[in-house]
Amino acid sequence: MSKMKYLWTAALIALCVTAVSTAAFAAPSWDATADSGFPEAMVWDQAVDVTIDATNDGTTAWDTNYKLWSIQGTTTTPVPIDRWGLDAVPEAGITPPVAAGESITFEFTITAPPITTLEYLEAAEVTSTYDTLECDWLMYAGATKIDTDIVEKDIIISRFPDVNPGRLGEWARHSIEMCAGRVPLVVQGYPDGSYGPQVTVSRDIMAVFIFRAAKIAATTPAEATFDDVPTDYWAYTAVESLVAEGIVEGYNPTTYAPANAVTRAQQAVFVARTLDYTLARDEDGNSTLTEDPFLDVPWDFWAGPEIQAGVDAGVIQGYPDDYYRPTVILSRDQMAVFVDRAFIVPTGQPIVLAGPGVVGGMGDPAGTAWVGWTTTTDDPSYAYVAFDVARLDTNVDGDENGQWEFTFEFRDQDVPTSTLDSIAKNVPVGDITTAKAGTDVYFIVSQSLATVASGDYILTVLVEDETGALSEVNPIEDDTLENQDGRVVTFSLP
Repeated sequence: MSKMKYLWTAALIALCVTAVSTAAFAAPSWDATADSGFPEAMVWDQAVDVTIDATNDGTTAWDTNYKLWSIQGTTTTPVPIDRWGLDAVPEAGITPPVAAGESITFEFTITAPPITTLEYLEAAEVTSTYDTLECDWLMYAGATKIDTDIVEKDIIISRFPDVNPGRLGEWARHSIEMCAGRVPLVVQGYPDGSYGPQVTVSRDIMAVFIFRAAKIAATTPAEATFDDVPTDYWAYTAVESLVAEGIVEGYNPTTYAPANAVTRAQQAVFVARTLDYTLARDEDGNSTLTEDPFLDVPWDFWAGPEIQAGVDAGVIQGYPDDYYRPTVILSRDQMAVFVDRAFIVPTGQPIVLAGPGVVGGMGDPAGTAWVGWTTTTDDPSYAYVAFDVARLDTNVDGDENGQWEFTFEFRDQDVPTSTLDSIAKNVPVGDITTAKAGTDVYFIVSQSLATVASGDYILTVLVEDETGALSEVNPIEDDTLENQDGRVVTFSLP
């Protein structure tokens, strides 16, 4: 072979090798051509089927290592995270390899974590909030990200479906979540999981709301005050306790009329009595107002001073047309707003925004990477509950050592009244001060399950209140009138 022919042959071989190498090691690329099923809003622990169509728009075939990961962060510094109840999503219904130009469909189920996302309606002592939870998906080849495309979704998560966007209770969602998360709780939903924002508030329900919200001392006389609220009536303790405090009265000495609806004017009076507002009344009880509180509430209206006092306290607001509509029947969404403004906003009471729950495989929920992992029911490693930083008082009462006291109880699934194990968790009150100076909205209290024996458990978290008594963060209720059927957290340890 001549020297010239040899050089041409070598050059041709080198060119072919280079071409093969370039094709074999070209960076993979993907294009999210379609997605469907992702909702705008979900509720705690809800499962939804979704799909993502992905096209191989690179020059090399995909093999079995190509999967979707849920990520936290940006495509520059993504962190794969099991937030939606699954690990990496494998391709479904397609046998790899997937040639360049071909598409596959990822079909999977996302499960909402037990976390409330909130957009604050009033000034809060945090510099950022989670008004939605990211539901972002990125393609990975093994541990290598493929960032040529990303599926980005933002999902609102609530406790109740009928307070989410487009539903009747949306306008009062913030207050409803505050009342449902307060420890001890103020409101619950119904057995079907709904809150019932448009349900009429009757005098018995009103009594229960205020009894819980204001933490009225319980009064249970052996003999009932009213014939229509006997000792075995579901709201007996609440009604009797409010009567003892002078907050409510009967229509006559023997009749309370618990099923009668409550008007907006009556509610203003009940709140004013509970909070002992200073009223513009003379010694004979007559109004001394000099101006009309609203266009339909003249100065001498029977509840005018109470309504004006509520306005002055920031508890009462009228409609945009400057009418109050005092005779309108109160609904459960309006009641929650009353309660939130009157008894929660002015205080620093614990509000649960996430959990109680259990997680596994992702480390301690109190770590900086946690933002709503989905509950893991098998082989979990931590139990947790997360509170609203904006509602925690930096002066929260601790014990003699300056600690906030919790108890994580692990009850028998077969005998829910039987506690098999419990762990005390003491949180330095100073941690609250540190959290309020940060940027997160969740204050997380977690507990390792490493010392808990194998078994099938129900998780219950208790927190000590200002009286020194323990209040259940997620109470299991027996009554059915107002019962979300508890959010019973069950899990197993191998």
